[in-house]
Amino acid sequence: MTIPDHLTFVRVTADAGIPDGNGFRAVQFMCADGKRRTFRMGRVPMSDAREAARHIESIQATAALGNPLDREQAEWLARLDPTLHARLVAVGLAAPRT
Repeated sequence: MTIPDHLTFVRVTADAGIPDGNGFRAVQFMCADGKRRTFRMGRVPMSDAREAARHIESIQATAALGNPLDREQAEWLARLDPTLHARLVAVGLAAPRT
């Protein structure tokens, strides 16, 4: 799967998990169109939020080079819970599952 040019990412926030005081986590990133997108994960441990940010950053680099996703990225997307995968689709990080 390749990410379309209009979804090329510019940066992922340095602090991978943005806590809201109730344990809910999100990863924010900037798209090439200058809009800030937020991937909301719900109530997950900070370590999981950091892992998601690492994968998002990896997808960002792959997209910037115009390459298809590598095996690790594809496997991570395949392992995701359907709800979280749908959230990634909503922010343009993944293609819908068939």
